[in-house]
Amino acid sequence: MKKYSIISLGCSKNLVDSEVFSAITHKAGYTFTEDLEKTNVFSCYQIPVW
Repeated sequence: MKKYSIISLGCSKNLVDSEVFSAITHKAGYTFTEDLEKTNVFSCYQIPVW
C-alpha cells in the first residue's frame, strides 16, 4: 500500500497547500500515515526565510 506524510509549518496558506496535496494524493490511491519511516511520498510546507 502506498503511503504519504505531510508536515505543515508556518502560516495558514501552508495548511491549505497541505490539504490540497492531501486530496490529490488520496485520489491517486495513497493512504495518509504519520510514520515517516513507512511513507512513500513526503511533503513539507514552511515559511520561507529571506
